[in-house]
Amino acid sequence: MSSNTNHFSLIRCHHRCCYIALDKQRLSEFNATFFFHGSIPKREIWLAMDNISKKSVQLLILGLLLQTVISSNVTAAQNVTNLNSQGSSNITRDTELKGGNITLQAGFKDRRLAPNGTSVEAELVNLIEFLFNGTTGRNVYFFYDSADAVISASIAMCYRRGAEVTVFRCLDGVDYVDKIIMSFNKLESIRNVFVLCSPKVTKSLFNKIYKLFLESALTHWFVILYEDILKELLPIMREGTQVTFSINREPGLYDLRESYINIKNKAATRELGWWFWNATIGTKKLLMRPLYRPVLEVYKDFGGRELIVTVIDNWPFWHLTYPGDGRVIPTSGLDYNVLKTIGDHLNFTLRMEITPDGKWGGVMADGNVTGMVGVVHRHEAHAAINEFTITEQRERAVDFTKPYYYECTTLISPAPTKQIRMFAVLMSFTPKVWTAFLILMIIIPPLVMLLVRLRRKLFGEINRPWERLATVYFMMFGHLMIQATRIPSDILVYRLFFVFWFLFCFLVTALYSEVMISMLAVPAFEKPIDSLYDLLEAIEKRHFITCLGCGSNNEFIYSNTDQKIYRDIYARFDHSKGCVKNWDDGMDKVLSGGYVFSNNRLGAEVRANLRGRSKFHFAEHEFYAHGYSIACPNGSPYKTAFEEVLIRELSHGLVQKFTKDELDKARKPEDVGDNGPEPINIQHLQAAFFLVAIGNACALLLLVVEKLAHWKKSRSTKRSTGNSDKR
Repeated sequence: MSSNTNHFSLIRCHHRCCYIALDKQRLSEFNATFFFHGSIPKREIWLAMDNISKKSVQLLILGLLLQTVISSNVTAAQNVTNLNSQGSSNITRDTELKGGNITLQAGFKDRRLAPNGTSVEAELVNLIEFLFNGTTGRNVYFFYDSADAVISASIAMCYRRGAEVTVFRCLDGVDYVDKIIMSFNKLESIRNVFVLCSPKVTKSLFNKIYKLFLESALTHWFVILYEDILKELLPIMREGTQVTFSINREPGLYDLRESYINIKNKAATRELGWWFWNATIGTKKLLMRPLYRPVLEVYKDFGGRELIVTVIDNWPFWHLTYPGDGRVIPTSGLDYNVLKTIGDHLNFTLRMEITPDGKWGGVMADGNVTGMVGVVHRHEAHAAINEFTITEQRERAVDFTKPYYYECTTLISPAPTKQIRMFAVLMSFTPKVWTAFLILMIIIPPLVMLLVRLRRKLFGEINRPWERLATVYFMMFGHLMIQATRIPSDILVYRLFFVFWFLFCFLVTALYSEVMISMLAVPAFEKPIDSLYDLLEAIEKRHFITCLGCGSNNEFIYSNTDQKIYRDIYARFDHSKGCVKNWDDGMDKVLSGGYVFSNNRLGAEVRANLRGRSKFHFAEHEFYAHGYSIACPNGSPYKTAFEEVLIRELSHGLVQKFTKDELDKARKPEDVGDNGPEPINIQHLQAAFFLVAIGNACALLLLVVEKLAHWKKSRSTKRSTGNSDKR
């Protein structure tokens, strides 16, 4: 049992002997009316909703239900027998108030008995039973504004067939009907809704559905009319409202008609047959087709209809041409081929219309629905398929098919520039290695000379001229440069040191040469942007600007996610510079430098191929895997038919083929040079030239120093000479 909304409350019970509903008029006073049908007397229990807790209400209702079960000996099925035999009912409120005379108000013609001698109530009960037996759904709803006896007996009939029944009395109009119909969408089974209301209330009911976009493929309406108001109802009906009309032509005889959408995409009706009943001969009927057909069967053939599709020129999903006469002609695209294949299977054609604001759109904070989502939500188009990502926000406005294509979001940035090789000679080793070499060159020669002098002294030998510190430095440097040098000394300690030093220099120079060659031959680039953290670092340190599609799902991800990295990036997002209208705008901004475009992989790959793949860098780490679907109006009855064909396209590999075809159209020969080793050019040798320049600069500086030293020495000499002359 459940209850509650601000405008309408319902307490529902599925017991076979009773049903519980609220009177709309008394609901404004926070009261609830309970009608119990069966062998026990009818009673009314009033609950002051503002003075009693919900738990207390539930306990009270439970007690009443137990009492009803225990005391009931006769089921509600007896009501049908009473109706057929007596032509009246003794279980309704109207019976008690009017002394047993039943008057069917609400447009069912004020008559107590039909001319053929049967009661109108019994006629309607049998008609409802006939309509109910022609359906598969077992969730039944009744909208009525009078005819309590008919509803009571119909409920008993539905319970006997295992159905769940909910009743709504429309005494004060249909102000609350949107809440009721929206609650239907919580169920996944077929709902059969019977309408026994006056023409005025019936028109108000369907007008409410039309204005609030409450159509549902899972709801089938059975409308019983004693006045033919189809001309007034059809203009306020559209696709998604499946109705079977029973129109009374004479006592006991009803024309049966079903609604459908004609070739002009307008609601219309066609004949189903007729139904007749009286108490003497029973039921006679003629049906040309079933009363109810599953929507999948109805929409297996659209009959050549032209469906409107709202699109944005967004290759590789849609590639559009504009002949100049106001038409939009698709020529290629992944989504175009997917939808065209569906049309070929279901027998419909396509008419493209450009979305006015050029956005994908969604539900805004003020409730307004924008972009392609808004066009479909307002039933201005039958579908939208254009790289459409399913989000919770969009699902409030439209229905999505199952996804037919999956991909991830990536970051597209300018190709990293080559690093300057001016200091390549120093980059082969780390600073620590260079520091170790310098320490060895400074410390080892004095230690060697110390050992040589010590050895000479111990053996009483004299020092040789070549056993000097400068000679040791020169020989060590020569070995480091792989130069053949003769070891002049005959001292074993001296020779042993240089043997191991030579081996050391051989290993070091071999490693240095290999690393140097690889660094000069293979280009080195600046750090690429391979993740969201790299993007945040590039924004803060290198002043990059993030590009996002205006109103796209990618912007929604950054602006509404709970993850900190997304929030940090979006907090630095400059809408005036980074908001782009389409793919091409975003890719062109990346080429201009200083921009990083965040979008889906397939479209970026195609545009990168057209502009030169080597000019762009795609991040290694992708994020936000998502699927693309077809957006249909809420309650769309053909969504299931679309899904059936989509599943076949996927199983046969057609979607993958369409994707490959679009990529092949954009593919062109790539630039050669960044894919592997290159011939050595002047850029590779700039480090060597830089060393020559440094050497020349040092030589020039040394010349200046020598000149200054010579000038100072000459001046000193002249002074000394002058002083000697004076003496």
